Amino acid sequence: MGCSVLERPVSQATPPPNLTVVWEPRIVRDDQRNAYASPDGAIYVESGLAKRSDSSAGLRAAILSHEIAHGVRREWARGYL
Repeated sequence: MGCSVLERPVSQATPPPNLTVVWEPRIVRDDQRNAYASPDGAIYVESGLAKRSDSSAGLRAAILSHEIAHGVRREWARGYL
């Protein structure tokens, strides 16, 4: 997962007003196949999923853009409330 894959989804994401987020991909070394985003802009990709998507920039971009969508829609807040 690289920042170059992250640039396009981030440029297309429109955050809600009054929300400043710096998206940062992070690898969780646990061999699981999941990804999730936190409110602070961190996008966690578990190492099993990162390995599985390693040969496809399109798949990596899809994973990251999916998690960006969760962050932009503030779905974490809905779950918290």
